[in-house]
Formats: sequence, C-alpha cells, structure tokens
Amino acid sequence: MQGRLVIYYSLGCLEGFLGLTAYFRDLVKGYAALKKPLHDLLCMVDIPSGTKKAAYQRIMKAHKLQPHWKEEHTATFINLKA
Repeated sequence: MQGRLVIYYSLGCLEGFLGLTAYFRDLVKGYAALKKPLHDLLCMVDIPSGTKKAAYQRIMKAHKLQPHWKEEHTATFINLKA
C-alpha cells in the first residue's frame, strides 16, 4: 500500500506538522531553508499581541490554506515528510 499525501487544510494543522519535523531538524541538512515556504504560510496571519492560547489556536484553525497552497508547498511538504 502506498502512503497517501495528506495536505493540511488549516494553519493549526500545518503548525503541528512543522513542530514535529522541528524535533528532527538536527538530522535534516538545511532544515531552516527547507521549511521556509511552509513557515511563510504561518506568517500570513495577523495575531494581535496579548492573544491567549485558546484564541490563538482558534485563529490558526480558522485560517484555511487551500487558496494559498502552491506546488512549491507540496514539494516542501514531501521533502520534510520523507
């Protein structure tokens, strides 16, 4: 059975994925440059200063990625996942 490609639909899910991959950043050469396209998606959202954790998570989950997701993001995702 081939592995399925899971595309994250919210910034909250993408943030979780990047958090997991960051655990192994010492094992991935050029990790910071590799994750940059996905990390740039996280920076799209304006989070007001002083936002509490629950509100932050709600904002991140509500922001959908589909209109912003490009082939470059898919390639980066696959490289990090592999």
